Amino acid sequence: MKLIKKNAHLNVYILLLSITLIQISCDSDNDDSIVIPDSNLITISQSEINFGEVVQNTSGKNQNEISEVTLTLTNNSDEILNSLGASIEFPGSVSVNLSFSPLDPGESIDVPFTFAPGNLEPGIYTGTATLTPSIGEPLEVKLEATVIAASDNAGKISLSSNVVDFGEVTQSTSGKNQNEVSEVTLTLTNNSNEILQGLASSIEFPGSVSVKLSFSPLAPGESIDVPFTFAPGNLQPGIYTGKATLTPSIGEPLAVELKATVI
Repeated sequence: MKLIKKNAHLNVYILLLSITLIQISCDSDNDDSIVIPDSNLITISQSEINFGEVVQNTSGKNQNEISEVTLTLTNNSDEILNSLGASIEFPGSVSVNLSFSPLDPGESIDVPFTFAPGNLEPGIYTGTATLTPSIGEPLEVKLEATVIAASDNAGKISLSSNVVDFGEVTQSTSGKNQNEVSEVTLTLTNNSNEILQGLASSIEFPGSVSVKLSFSPLAPGESIDVPFTFAPGNLQPGIYTGKATLTPSIGEPLAVELKATVI
């Protein structure tokens, strides 16, 4: 009889000990402290970049033929990101714009990647870029570009740049800031031995973008300014992108990438 009572007390003790251990385990599971893995301290918006089709540079033609893709880098840590290094393994010329101020926790920045094919032969090229932040782990970005052959007409008419960034422009609300515009001027050059008689344009972009094309026939070797203007109207704040295409009477159409930040 005593043995039965003794076993009963032992069973109760084991049961209480089990409940205590379960409670300790639950308390541990409910710990509010969250550790962010090193791989997530600094992140980028995508791990692959395709520069698309870019015309090769032959005999000095298409020197400004480049492609730009912008990624967003975010600091998810509770520390300040003080530096960001880069190493690139890719044919042609690929660059990363890493000029930025220290990045506070929770903030993001744009990181533009640009590609110029130089005299690469037509074909598909692949490679990698590695970004090394001062905190967290290295970030690898796969790169791809398709180089296409330059035609006989390529380079007859050229622009000083194929990218127009209007920068920050204030939106127009309730009739305010109606004259808030941004203007960027490119230089167009006639590299051919013919007279440029006309230049047309088409634009795909939010807000109001215009190109001033009023000019006299352009003789071989001469250049003119081509002003691009942007008015945001009542566009909501944000980053907007698009393109303009200039079609000269000789040579090939000229594509211009457009970008504006409405504040």
